[in-house]
Amino acid sequence: MDLWVWLAIVAAGIVAVTVPALRTRFRNRGPGLPGPIDAAIADTPVPSDADDDAVPEDVHIRALGPIARARYRVQWSDVQRRFRHVPRAAVVDADELITEVMYECGYPVEEFDTRTDVSLEHPDVVHNYRTAHRICIKTVDGNGTREELQTAVRSYHALFEELVGTAR
Repeated sequence: MDLWVWLAIVAAGIVAVTVPALRTRFRNRGPGLPGPIDAAIADTPVPSDADDDAVPEDVHIRALGPIARARYRVQWSDVQRRFRHVPRAAVVDADELITEVMYECGYPVEEFDTRTDVSLEHPDVVHNYRTAHRICIKTVDGNGTREELQTAVRSYHALFEELVGTAR
């Protein structure tokens, strides 16, 4: 069999295993959502004045390897195909995929709102992620127009090219 066929089979297996776990993680994050996030926020201590001097960890962005790139390209193609028929689900899938890629590349996704160093060093990545993710949250809540969904997919596509494209 051709290498691409094997990669597609492996990618499909990985997707079948990881997508349910990612969906669960996605549903349990964000403001106003029930679950471990609200409990963690309630248990978080209020920062003291000493914490103001704390310096955030350095961000170490790393390029994806060729196997990971091929796997993500297959998954991204599936998201793009789904957008024509089920755009809301495709936007949620794109958010999960891009979040996974960003974690693998070393981006502190959960800290994007507080990490000005990331915003300064990678402004396009942060802007595209925030734009698309905001629309994704609206989509999960049952809102979001077709135009907004298209904006989200365009932003996710730009992110995908930045993170997985041949330039990296």
